[in-house]
Amino acid sequence: MTSISRFRVRYAETDQMGVVYYGNYFVWMEIGRTELLRGMGLPYAELEKQGIMLPVAKAFAKYIAPSYYDDEISVHSTVTRFTASRIRVDYRIMRDAVPEGAQIVCVGYTEHAFISKETRKVVHAPSDIAEKVRIPANAEDLMTRV
Repeated sequence: MTSISRFRVRYAETDQMGVVYYGNYFVWMEIGRTELLRGMGLPYAELEKQGIMLPVAKAFAKYIAPSYYDDEISVHSTVTRFTASRIRVDYRIMRDAVPEGAQIVCVGYTEHAFISKETRKVVHAPSDIAEKVRIPANAEDLMTRV
């Protein structure tokens, strides 16, 4: 399952040069991940009610092209790995509606550990979560086709 989140670049997300500040891409990845999990029936609020937290254990971004104030952005998010205690989400961030067509501006991933809210220790993902996570056959494509 791939989720697509769309929005426009806000002025506050740009630096003095008018370019989106690099750290904001990780915020956009969080937007994409939140919507992806919600679409899978796993909203963060419900996970926390079950006593599960998903802190970021690893994050990576490859910046390909700049994006600017008021650009239309889409974040394509896909679960690409799932183990007993970790989940990885890959992202492709696009500038939409540019004259030459959609343009990839950033690719990346975040890896999260399943953590007990009570003990703060790594735990196995609950079985209901494992049942909802589907990894596509072409999962690595978000990172490798760039």
